[in-house]
Amino acid sequence: MNTVGPQDKIICITEGEFDAMAVWQSTGIPTVSLPSGTNSLPIELVPYFDRFTHVYLWFDADEPGRAASHKIAKVSELH
Repeated sequence: MNTVGPQDKIICITEGEFDAMAVWQSTGIPTVSLPSGTNSLPIELVPYFDRFTHVYLWFDADEPGRAASHKIAKVSELH
């Protein structure tokens, strides 16, 4: 969370901490990681992301990563 400022309108969510560090260092986009992989986004944190105009989901291109991307996008639409 230390890369996310109060004025930021874009955020990236990754599967792991090393991924988050790599994305932030390479792009400068504020980035956070899920605590325990793709299926660990606590539902109570979804409202936190409402303040952002763009939320990028940067997960692995495997089946769990794709499934989590669809699940999180669907939950975000409902919120």
